[in-house]
Amino acid sequence: MNSGQTMFVILAFVLLASLTLSINRTMLMSSNLGLEMEVNLNALSLGQSLLDEMLNKEFDQVTINGNRIFDANSLSSTLGPEAGESITLPDTYPYQSKSKFKYNDFDDYNNYRRFAKDSILGDFTIDVVVEYVNETNPDNVSGSRTYQKRATVTVTHPNMAKNVQLANEPVIPVVLKDLWVYRRFFQQ
Repeated sequence: MNSGQTMFVILAFVLLASLTLSINRTMLMSSNLGLEMEVNLNALSLGQSLLDEMLNKEFDQVTINGNRIFDANSLSSTLGPEAGESITLPDTYPYQSKSKFKYNDFDDYNNYRRFAKDSILGDFTIDVVVEYVNETNPDNVSGSRTYQKRATVTVTHPNMAKNVQLANEPVIPVVLKDLWVYRRFFQQ
């Protein structure tokens, strides 16, 4: 083999190596994107399941047993579980918190945290905040009791898309919001 042929063989190996690296990088990026999409879909499903669970409860502690409210000031002044409605679970307790809590109204879930285990993806963390909101603009939190409550459910997982702009928030969470409007006060 002369030096010209050797140069062609070396060039061919360089081209093959760069092509192989390019293909591997593309496959890795595709795998990461697929994992992030699967994590986000599972997070969305977990968050929506919790919202559905919450919306199956009564609007407020005072509206349980069919009690009707005609004045928003008659609603609970505190958001969160009342005495006897929760038990303490260890931080590592899996999704069974759903069956261990005795929540009976929507706002009992304020400052609630649930851990959901996925056999493939691992642990998801679900946090809830419930707030009274302004009746004319539900995006604004109300300083007083109203006939509207908003739940914000935030689901996080270590494999979610990374937030490169904020160092204190390593992942971009899935955030779901739902509004519950108390309408029974219109009934006779």
